[in-house]
Formats: sequence, structure tokens, C-alpha cells
Amino acid sequence: MYLPDFDYYMPDSLAEACEALARFGSKAKVLSGGTDIISKMKSGLLSPEILVSLKKLDELTKIEYVAGKGVVIGARATHNDLVNSSLLNEKYLSISEAAHHMAANQIRNIGT
Repeated sequence: MYLPDFDYYMPDSLAEACEALARFGSKAKVLSGGTDIISKMKSGLLSPEILVSLKKLDELTKIEYVAGKGVVIGARATHNDLVNSSLLNEKYLSISEAAHHMAANQIRNIGT
């Protein structure tokens, strides 16, 4: 199975990513870990014209507590980031435990 043709964008900032998604609309999909979207593209279930990568956006890897909101998990936080988060292990253990049971360790290292 091969991937369909698509354009690939890797913005340097969150503002650039948002601008690209606004500009391309429904033609674009966000690529973070890639474990789900790439397999869907290979199987023909999804065929976006444009992938907007979040790879360079380190601010989206944060797992933090925000007063009045609770825990905020960034779009690039991997399943293993959830497993190993001291915040989640102390205050939101069910999230950490659920992430631990998702797939194999190799997939948890890249899946978001």
C-alpha cells in the first residue's frame, strides 16, 4: 500500500500552523504522531491534499495543570509522555494508566 500524493507543510510556529490550516481548510489534515493518519492514508480511508506537521511545535508537548481548566495535554504529547507524567501519575492516574495500555511501547513513543 502506498500513500496518496499530498503537499507537506512543517510550520515553525503555532501561528504559522493555524494560518496554514485556516488557509487550506478541509483540504488539510494535521499530522502529529502519524500512527493513525498514515495508516488510514495507506488503506485509502483518508486522502488529504495537504498535511500540516506539528513536529517543530515543542510547545504542544506540554502536560500541565491550568487553574480553572484542569489538566491540559498538548497535541504532540505522546502516549508514553502521558504514562511518564508525574502530574498525571499524581492527580489523574486513570489517564496515565489508560495510555500505558494503548499499543506496544514503540507505538506509544510516537503516537499522540
